[in-house]
Amino acid sequence: MALDKRLRRLLIVAIVASVLSLMAVFALSFGVQREELIASLSRLNPAVFAIAIGLHAGALLLWAARLYALADGSGHTQSPWVCIEAVFSSVFAAAVTPARFGGEPVRFGILTSRDMPPREGSLIVLLERGLDILLFILLGVWAFVELVPRLPRSALLALVVPVSIVFLIGLILVPLLILFKPRAAHPVLDLVEGLVGEDRTARAKEWLVVETARMRRALATVLGRKPSRFGFAVVATILSWMLEFGVLYYLLNVGFGHQIPFITVALGAALVSVLTTIPLLPGGSGLAEAGVLGVFTPFTEGLTATFVLVWRASTYYVDIVVGGVIAMRFAGAETMRVLSGDDEPDEQPPTPGEA
Repeated sequence: MALDKRLRRLLIVAIVASVLSLMAVFALSFGVQREELIASLSRLNPAVFAIAIGLHAGALLLWAARLYALADGSGHTQSPWVCIEAVFSSVFAAAVTPARFGGEPVRFGILTSRDMPPREGSLIVLLERGLDILLFILLGVWAFVELVPRLPRSALLALVVPVSIVFLIGLILVPLLILFKPRAAHPVLDLVEGLVGEDRTARAKEWLVVETARMRRALATVLGRKPSRFGFAVVATILSWMLEFGVLYYLLNVGFGHQIPFITVALGAALVSVLTTIPLLPGGSGLAEAGVLGVFTPFTEGLTATFVLVWRASTYYVDIVVGGVIAMRFAGAETMRVLSGDDEPDEQPPTPGEA
């Protein structure tokens, strides 16, 4: 399927931003770590790269298993392949959009195109993202308390990390507040009344009350019909992220010979993920590269740009290449519709971003 103009532009911007970020890291490293950099490039082991890719793929497959469990719990079971298709397509969309905001609409589009009602599709996307955000809030706060004091003093880091954590907390609290207290959104609607008109504002308030009531009933159905499915989703969330953190742990300890405990790697990875929620460049480029060097360099000597290259290649570029192939081959219509901004479905889920 041919890429439309906007999607092609998003992909080009994402790749250019990532390549420029890596080039900047290599340029800075070459000035102070020339010998270490050349040595690390010469010692690159393809097997290390392959295992890192395998860990990342395993994390994505666990994510697909979580999606399958939540869909089954809603009473609208999807095939395992549809869930795999949705996850890989969404990581491609996330990789080419700032703050990874493109993933949720793509998963929603794929689920609803397979005969899932929009309300249940929205709820499932919100549930899985809520599980991720809750985990990252816990890890992010823990990392801020345990890890940040051990990092070099930085006014920017001291400001950005708490702001990012508050942002993540808001992504959970605001939807929950509107879900259970829809009238809390009325002041916001009143502010735009002059732009859209009193009648449309009144209809929006009425629609919000009705739809949130339906959403609450759907939530009770998902959690009550098959609670074991939700329990499995919680476990799959934890295991998926442990595998994702395992990519960094394996590369640091096995691939490049550093000795960093897994819990330190997990907290550091959570901190980097929190930083990449800032909507600057597609897929968190720039922030991811700088963040992983800034967080892990104080815990080891000789961490080079080669490590950053292998890490991004085994995660971010896998998302673009493998996710892009699956998105265009099997879910092209939904992916193109969401990322091109054309022919949006009538009901879209809120998009709280991809950790």
